[in-house]
This record gives sequence, C-alpha cells and structure tokens, in this order.
Amino acid sequence: MADDEAFPQSPPILHVIGRIIGLAIVLGAIVAGLYVLRLYYVYPRTDDAYVRANVVGIAPHVSGPIVELPIHDNQHVTKGALLFVVDPRPYQAVLDRAEANLTLTNLQIDALQDAIRSAQARQQQLAADAAYDKQYLDRIQPLLDRHFVTANDVFNARSRLRAAEAAVASAHSEVSKARNDLGQYGDINARRKAAEAALYDAEGAELAGGEADAGGAEQIIKIS
Repeated sequence: MADDEAFPQSPPILHVIGRIIGLAIVLGAIVAGLYVLRLYYVYPRTDDAYVRANVVGIAPHVSGPIVELPIHDNQHVTKGALLFVVDPRPYQAVLDRAEANLTLTNLQIDALQDAIRSAQARQQQLAADAAYDKQYLDRIQPLLDRHFVTANDVFNARSRLRAAEAAVASAHSEVSKARNDLGQYGDINARRKAAEAALYDAEGAELAGGEADAGGAEQIIKIS
C-alpha cells in the first residue's frame, strides 16, 4: 500500500501518447532511410566508379559543314527525327552542272544528227539533178548527128553533168564529215548514259547531303 502511494501510476493517456511518438519515430526513420536510399540511387556519388552507356555512331553519306543542328545535348530523340543538316550547296552545284552537261550533250548530238540529215537531203537533191543532166545529155547526143542541136549545146550539157557529179561528190563528203563529227563524241547512247549516270550520282549526293535523321530506335543524343 505504501509502495503504491510512493509511486503513483501514470494515466492511460500518457501510455498511448508514448506509443504514438515511438511509432512516429520508427516510421520517420523508415521514410528517411528510403529517401536517402532513393537519393543515392538517382544521384549516386563515389570517388572510384565507371559509367557504362550505349553509344551509337551517326554519320552522313557525304561530308560538309553542318548548317543546322536542331537538337541539344542529351536530348531524347525518336526514329526519323532530324539530327543535323549538312550544307547542300556544293552538291546542288554538282547537280546543276550534271544537268547542264546532260542538256548540252543532247543538244550537241541533236545538232550533229540534224547536220547529217541536212547533208543527206542535199546529196539526194544533187544526185537527182545529176541524173536529170545525164538523161538530158543522153537525149541530145544523138541529135547532134542530125544537126538538131549544136556541138556547143552538147558541150554545155556535158559541163552541167560534170558540175552536178562534182556537187554530188562534195555532198557525199559533207555527209561523211558530219558522221565523223558525231563519231568524235563516241556512241550516242554511251555518251547519253554517261551523262545520265553523272546526273543520278549528283542527285543522290544532293539528297544525302541535305539531312540526317535518327535511323534506329529511340535513343539519347550526346553531342561531342
């Protein structure tokens, strides 16, 4: 009885409050531990560590200065996203030159073919004139013995025939010369195919020099 009076018992409310405070301290310690654990996981710190990451090499098909860079360091990109633009002006100049060469080749070939056709037409016309002069000479020669024509008429007919035959020979030479001029450019199809191939290569280079995109899966771009 004396002991109970010397040490009075605490009210029940104090026991409840004490347990709540103890539980709060335990929960606070757990939450603090989890926060620190997450902090070290997200932002690790160490004096001796290595970082391992996937590296994807990206390079255009052609070289040149970069005139546009729409991404920034450590940006997340997806497949097909524009990474950079290479200066297309040098390749556009090559393309324009190839197109001009192809057009000039076609014009030169057409001009030579027109020259051949013109020379052939002139040769045919002169050949027809020579044939007519020969028929006229063959027709008047028998008339000389009958004195229906004079010797001077026959002489003039022969002269015209010789001049016509010479003109035919000259026209034949012009046709040969036109064909030789065309032959200097080689085979028509081969020269045109070479110009078309140069144009195709120039178009491919111009397209490749324009843009470069992310061709693979989603990735993080590191600019260096």
